[in-house]
Amino acid sequence: MVLGATIVLDWPGAREIGVCISVGGRLNLQPNDVIFQAAPLTFDPSIVDIFLAFSSGAALLVVSNEVKLSHTRLSESLFPCMASPYLGVTVMQVTPSFLSRWPIETLQNIMFGPKSTLRALILGGEPPPHWDILVEWKGGNVDCKLFNIYGITEVSCWASLHEVNLCHDKYFVNKYRLESVNPIPLGTALSGTLLSVRDTLGVEVQEGEGEMFIGTMDRVCLINEELMGNLELPLYRATGDIVKVPKTGKEKKGIICADPIWKQAEFRALRTQANTTHEAWQQE
Repeated sequence: MVLGATIVLDWPGAREIGVCISVGGRLNLQPNDVIFQAAPLTFDPSIVDIFLAFSSGAALLVVSNEVKLSHTRLSESLFPCMASPYLGVTVMQVTPSFLSRWPIETLQNIMFGPKSTLRALILGGEPPPHWDILVEWKGGNVDCKLFNIYGITEVSCWASLHEVNLCHDKYFVNKYRLESVNPIPLGTALSGTLLSVRDTLGVEVQEGEGEMFIGTMDRVCLINEELMGNLELPLYRATGDIVKVPKTGKEKKGIICADPIWKQAEFRALRTQANTTHEAWQQE
């Protein structure tokens, strides 16, 4: 017997498949991977997790909200302490603040510990932690790769991905005199995505500061009363994020933005100043 299923999504998540293929390829997902779905279904990244599992044949781990609220129960669910070999999470996509709920001892000894199964940690949805924090979290673990992922809901939802190399990223910041910003780059564009940094006059910035715009020819999410026939392609959406383009960053590194200043954040379709909130959780 052959079973089939059709999923119809009349919302931005319906356009995630191209993103999943691009992300899945960079993560080298395999059927023996276990992906943790951290985001609720009301948040676009949850659809990415689902289709990453579908497209690669990997397992998808879903836990209740009660388990998510307890860092002890959650760590036990993600990384069960059984005799080897045991089935633990290998890939997880979370926000930095979600990860910061765990005590540093749990991060160092379990998530990034010597027996951890985690091989890919994708951080997104918020400004990435400073490299000093990542070094403290990761310790001496060299088996788990870190990724910074960036995007907006209007282009549903990820636009760029960067594999974090703490030593290389620090050298990059020092070389191009970007010490005042977070050194973790936004990375290169995912499939079907265009990145453009523009000044206040709408002119593309080759070097220096400007606002990030995310464009596409085919990953178009219609907003409010928009009609596809009335839109000019490629369609670019403003992000509200002020970023820096380093000298020769595009040509040599494939890195469009050295770091977002993140002056604004989207929350329930409202724009709100977020600098103070982000600084507060980092200090905490």
